[in-house]
Formats: sequence, C-alpha cells, structure tokens
Amino acid sequence: MARRIVDGHKIYNKPWDSATRDVFFYCLTAYCDNYGLFPARPEVIGKHLGLDEFAVRDRLLMLEEAEVLASYSADGGEYYVFINWQDWQKMSYNSKPRSPLPPPDILEKLSEKTQKHLVKSSGGNSEKLGRAVAVAVAVANVGNANAFPSPAETDLPPSQWALRYYYFRLRQHTNLPKPVMPFGRAAGFLAEREAETDDSGHLLYDIHDFKDLVDEFFDHRIRGDKSSANWSLFESNWNALCIAVQKRRGIR
Repeated sequence: MARRIVDGHKIYNKPWDSATRDVFFYCLTAYCDNYGLFPARPEVIGKHLGLDEFAVRDRLLMLEEAEVLASYSADGGEYYVFINWQDWQKMSYNSKPRSPLPPPDILEKLSEKTQKHLVKSSGGNSEKLGRAVAVAVAVANVGNANAFPSPAETDLPPSQWALRYYYFRLRQHTNLPKPVMPFGRAAGFLAEREAETDDSGHLLYDIHDFKDLVDEFFDHRIRGDKSSANWSLFESNWNALCIAVQKRRGIR
C-alpha cells in the first residue's frame, strides 16, 4: 500500500460535524484505494466507525453535495471518488486501482491534479483515461446555451438527446455553468425508458415525448425552486409524466 501524507489542517478546518469528519477521514486514509476510489458500502464504513449504516449514508451524501465526493456506477456496482484526491494528500508510490475507474463524465469533474494522477498512474489504462478526460471536457463545452438543437435537428438517439437537453435546462434553471449531475445514472435511466414498448412491441416514447417530459419537469413540476432541480426528483416524477404522455397518445 502506498504511503499517504495527509494535510490534517485542510480536514479539521472544514465546518463539518464530528461524524462527517470521521467518515471523511476514514475513507480518505484507510478505505479508499490509492486513486481516491472506494465502493459505496456504508455498512462497512459504519462498522469501523461505530456508526449505523443510515448515518454513514447521510454523511456520504453530505460530502457529495459539498463536492468533496462524486458517485458513479461501474461494473454493476456503486462507487465514490474524491474529487480533489491529489489535493488532500500525496502519494509516495502507487499500485493498481482496487475499484473500477470513473466514467468520462465523472473524470471531467475531478481536480486537474487528480486527473493527471489517474492518467499517469493507471498503467495500461493511461491512454484510455487520457482520451476519456479529453472527450468529457469536449462534451461539456459543446454547444451554445442559447442555441440548443431541436429534436428535428439532431441525429442523436432520443435518450442521449434528452440527457443533453435536461442538462441544458438544468444549467438555465440553476444559473450555473456546470451544475452537478449524475450523468452515468441518468444516461442509464433514459436508455431504459427509450427501450420501453407497449403490448404490441411499439416504442412508447419518441424524442418529442422526451422533450415534453423535460419541459414539463422544469416548467411546471419544480417551478422556481432551484434546490429541487435534481435528477432523483426527475426520476420520481417520471411515472406521472409518462402516464400523461400515454393518455395523450391513446395508449391508456
């Protein structure tokens, strides 16, 4: 295991409660691998800290909302990565990652030092990681915020177009250039919806339906509440919105 040199002042000056600080410090120094990656298993973390699973889950969510951690899905599991891994500590030598590497949309959120550490130290994956970071940065900067393509002007599959359109509306709603969004989870969710069919095997939703659902969410479901513009709420609203679309199309 690589030697970790942690700057304690950066940690204990944070305005966190003691349980949050303990979860942070344990994950940073003992639980994660040498790339700042670790599986989302709050029950394991809680066992070592004397906290219950739900308390740890709340602390991990708090650290994610504070942009200390980023969550992602890979190989059928859920994982976290420290966004500023190389800013919190320094490595004297490295080993192979114990957890799957983050997808491109998560890599793009990491600090520059952390990205370089992953690219430089990941052995045979360095070239792949370098391309992934470059692609993620390019995708994040594509398009004019005032000229988003309409469904008729794109060759993208409905789910991919809807993901970008949702992100476009989210940036407008929050007035943030790069609001936090679980791209991997959202992309998977939309891809599943895109593949849904009725009893006759016909697709339930087309690209125009996806646009209507996103617009309905931002124009009517959340109104002016910026704090509620999150993907979890969008998922929870999905069924009600889809039922309305199906009724409009005579499916129900």
